[in-house]
Amino acid sequence: MGTYKHVGRIRSARLIGKELAQFYSELGENQKAVAFLSDALKTYTDEGWSHLGAQTQLELAQCYKRMDDVEKYTKICAAIASLDVLHITVRNTYFEEMFGYMKMISSHNLYS
Repeated sequence: MGTYKHVGRIRSARLIGKELAQFYSELGENQKAVAFLSDALKTYTDEGWSHLGAQTQLELAQCYKRMDDVEKYTKICAAIASLDVLHITVRNTYFEEMFGYMKMISSHNLYS
């Protein structure tokens, strides 16, 4: 990956990064997967690749959910729910997830 970055082939580096993210995700090392996916998302956003960005956000959401990172999962659900490139049923699903987790966070904060 470093070689691709060095010669200005950042897209190729990010593609390898996404493959590594999938590998780490399958190993259960979601923290490492998140790092690669976050880098890819930044590049896709900067390049205007909205469909790849949306797919990457869906992958990030699954990692955050498996990590039980409620705050980050809720935030990524909100971002996914607002993506106009995704089908409305996908967006609604993530909106409902966000809403459910917000209720959980809010009730947890009341009793803390």
